[in-house]
Amino acid sequence: MAAAYFKKLCRQAERGDIIVMSAGTFAGNGVPASDNAVKVMHDYDINIEDHRSTTVSPEILEDIDHVF
Repeated sequence: MAAAYFKKLCRQAERGDIIVMSAGTFAGNGVPASDNAVKVMHDYDINIEDHRSTTVSPEILEDIDHVF
């Protein structure tokens, strides 16, 4: 949810130079966003229906400048 919201903020600020991605330590790969998360983000005009989780890995972190 945070990544999707931040992506929206970057688009609004016309910051195409910022790449946002989401990865976590709990959910396995490919798990869809919960129905509640989809509903909440819809209230902010953000569609996360196609979102699938990604598990963080050393390979993902190699090219990352910041982790939040």
